[in-house]
Amino acid sequence: MLTGYRNLTWLKSRLLPADMGEDTDFDGDITAIAQGVAAAFDAATGRKLRRDAAATFECPADRESVVLTSYPIESITSADLLFGGTTTDVSGSIMGLQNGSGIVDFGGQIGSHLDRLVIVSAGGYWCDDDDSQPAGSAALPDDLLNAWVMQCRATCEAENTFRTKAAGSPDKKTGAGITLQTLDLLPKVRATLQLHTRFP
Repeated sequence: MLTGYRNLTWLKSRLLPADMGEDTDFDGDITAIAQGVAAAFDAATGRKLRRDAAATFECPADRESVVLTSYPIESITSADLLFGGTTTDVSGSIMGLQNGSGIVDFGGQIGSHLDRLVIVSAGGYWCDDDDSQPAGSAALPDDLLNAWVMQCRATCEAENTFRTKAAGSPDKKTGAGITLQTLDLLPKVRATLQLHTRFP
């Protein structure tokens, strides 16, 4: 099971000394930090980086084009216009896709600001979960994976998550755990995330 962008065993091999790889004392802390960092990456880039086979995007319909939050785009499952209690399929109005940047182009407005456009798609970056990569999907870029590990390691250190095994039980800060509000992204990590930021 994924813990952020990789499974827990993989991440522990990057964060812990080799002789602590089988130690489970810190599993809960590492999982929380890994998921918190991944969520912070989504917040910082304005998109959902991890692959979703049924991602739903909704916005006012007075747009000629939209930038989905889950991209690269693999496929569009449906595109519907909601107005006056009715739903109309507008997938046939899609004039073009820019899969890499998440852009869906309708070639003109398909509704008003009072109407809603709902697009369901498959997209985002596939993260290695020990299963085969789905056909047509894009793997998480190495720079994002490395930034995630770097930030997880820095957050573990800032939170005093670890101390030497010989010292006994985990040494943790007291009080509230990691949150998006308290997570301080490293400058190198911020620079990487800027390269993957969504511009709607």
